[in-house]
Amino acid sequence: MKVPTVPASPRRMSTTGLSLGLFSLGLFSLGLFSLGAAAIGCTSPPPYFVVRGMPGERLPMVSGDQMRLQHPSQERYGQAKSGYHVVHSSDDWKRLFPSGEVAASPAEVDFSKKMIILAVGDGRKTTDVKVTKVLDTASTLHIFVRESLEGEGCKNENEGNAYDAVITDRLDKNVLVHVEVERGTSCGAAPTAQITCRQGAGAWANPISAQPNGAAVECEAVLHVTGSFALVEQSWRFAQVPNGSASKMAFSKNNTHVAFPVDLFGSYVLSFDVVDEARRRGTAQATVEVAPPKDGDTYVQIAWTKFEANDDLTAFPRVNLRITEDGKPTPGVCAKDVVRKPDFCDVREQVPTVLFHLKGARDKFLLETAYTDERAKGGPYICVRTFLNGAKVAEACDDVPRAAESVWTVGLLDARSGKVGPPPPPAPAPAAPPPDPKKPAKPVKPVKAPPKAPAKPPAKK
Repeated sequence: MKVPTVPASPRRMSTTGLSLGLFSLGLFSLGLFSLGAAAIGCTSPPPYFVVRGMPGERLPMVSGDQMRLQHPSQERYGQAKSGYHVVHSSDDWKRLFPSGEVAASPAEVDFSKKMIILAVGDGRKTTDVKVTKVLDTASTLHIFVRESLEGEGCKNENEGNAYDAVITDRLDKNVLVHVEVERGTSCGAAPTAQITCRQGAGAWANPISAQPNGAAVECEAVLHVTGSFALVEQSWRFAQVPNGSASKMAFSKNNTHVAFPVDLFGSYVLSFDVVDEARRRGTAQATVEVAPPKDGDTYVQIAWTKFEANDDLTAFPRVNLRITEDGKPTPGVCAKDVVRKPDFCDVREQVPTVLFHLKGARDKFLLETAYTDERAKGGPYICVRTFLNGAKVAEACDDVPRAAESVWTVGLLDARSGKVGPPPPPAPAPAAPPPDPKKPAKPVKPVKAPPKAPAKPPAKK
């Protein structure tokens, strides 16, 4: 006679309902036994019930003959489907594995004399399953199972379902599974952290404002560990940096402190991750905002983009941005290679980025980028950005292959607005001076015709 399987998470019964059901079990079992006996003729399985208590609830005792249990090797049951199973035959065994990969049945089980009782948890929240005892009564087989649930704040690392199998003498009776549920010990809260940052001698805070003035930004993480697991990992990373930033962190103080330069205007977002032995993760973030001053001046920045963090910055093509006053007889030139810079020109370099501050300038300037080295197709390329009153106004990028000693004309910058327009047209070539009437015209020499060649004598016949 076959006994069906049922899911491992049936409807729960209250303590009152459970007591009533068990109290009347003797009378009720007669009905179950009669149903089971009637079912034999039509090959239907006998009744099968599961009583599942609430976490921490103790189920009422049941009197019966305790059956001897044999605990086989457990490896073969790992892929069985969740539920409570009584296996009477090879067909029952095959139905345990719906995926089709059927494990070999235990060699020590003769299904004409023995049966397998298997309990498989449903999901990773169930950390342990144990078949504790099996009682035989007049008409019903009582199977007692203890399940342990994941404790509060814990994380089960088992890859599959928890399970337990036992082998006992074969009985073809109605089945009642009693499941007692234990809540695991709390693991406490997952680890957390807090980050504060500063630049120079500024106050520690989060978020902060910073300037690309060469002074490093420092950030420090304070850990909060209240759970029962030790820390196994803590790490920093950039969650966000301005496009083209080459900034890298330097670590110290047991990896709870970092320092890094801010090389571009924009937002730098740092993340600090901490992991404990239960693989529970806590993450903290800090934001460093880098914006030009709101002083009415125009700032120009040249930076590289489309490169990897581990690229060698010294291998990038050498370029030089020149900012030249437009429309002046003796224009001033602002560039990093100009020794005597004009008064309006302030240049700060953080390789591979250069920042130009046009102090008090309200004129127009021609922006040109000279390539010392060749820039190949598909490699990193440069972008020129302008800023005014704390905001980006314009951006132009040069993703074009360039020959060495070539020039990219970016455009004409209006320092009053920060906008970049098309470059001015080239100056026309100077016209030829008019002739001087006081000077006599030079005589034109006559052109002599070339001498005629002598006529050839007639050919003799």
